Parts: sequence; structure tokens; C-alpha cells
Amino acid sequence: MSKILKMGNGMIAMTQKEHDRLYIEEENGWAKSQRIHDLEEELKITKFELATAKKEVARLKARETKAMRESRKQLEPSSYERQRISRRVVISEIGGIHYGEY
Repeated sequence: MSKILKMGNGMIAMTQKEHDRLYIEEENGWAKSQRIHDLEEELKITKFELATAKKEVARLKARETKAMRESRKQLEPSSYERQRISRRVVISEIGGIHYGEY
């Protein structure tokens, strides 16, 4: 049995089997395009999550650096202490006795 379809300005005749095949191809095409659309949305979400994670990592690194800096400043002597230490010079050491320590 053939079917008559109107396409554009003309009409064509096709069998039911051809019509079913065409319909299935059209549905498969729609399903593929829908799947592509879904994958693009998923990719967009994944990219956003990746960017968010990168920002979080950068923020945590900055915070860690700041904390490390503060702890280093607590461990280092003050500028006055550094000057005092730098002025102290041992001229010579004989038998464990320091001579000329200032």
C-alpha cells in the first residue's frame, strides 16, 4: 500500500514501509539532537563546577599563604632583635671561651 505525502509544491508517493523508515529516521535524528543538547547542558554545568572548584582552590591557597605568612612572622625575631643579633660578633673562640663578644 502506498501513501501520498505533500512535500513543498509537489506530491510524492511512497510505500508504508518507506514511510515508517523515514519516520524512524526522523525520530532517531530528534533523539540524537536531544541527546546532543543534553550533553551540551551537562558539559556547561561541568565547566561551571570546574571553574567554581578552581576558584575555591585559589582562595584556599591564598588563605593558606596568609596563615603561613603570619606564622612565619611570629617565629621570626622582630627588626630590633635582628639588629641586636647582627651587632653581636664573636672575634675568636679559644677552648669554648668567647673573646670579643659584643
